[in-house]
Amino acid sequence: MRVTAVVLAAVCLTACSYKSPNAGHEIVLIEKPIIFGHGGVDPEPVRAGLTITAWTTEGVDVSM
Repeated sequence: MRVTAVVLAAVCLTACSYKSPNAGHEIVLIEKPIIFGHGGVDPEPVRAGLTITAWTTEGVDVSM
């Protein structure tokens, strides 16, 4: 039981990715869900800071 909890926690922590644009750049997120949700381009780009996304989400860096 303890091993199962540790494996589940490890999977949950590694199933995310981080997107952080540099100065003068934006990141457009393209969502590609595997099981549930909707796919496509996210209408709001990442302008500043750090964003946590699903590991299937692709980020396209755009220079502004």
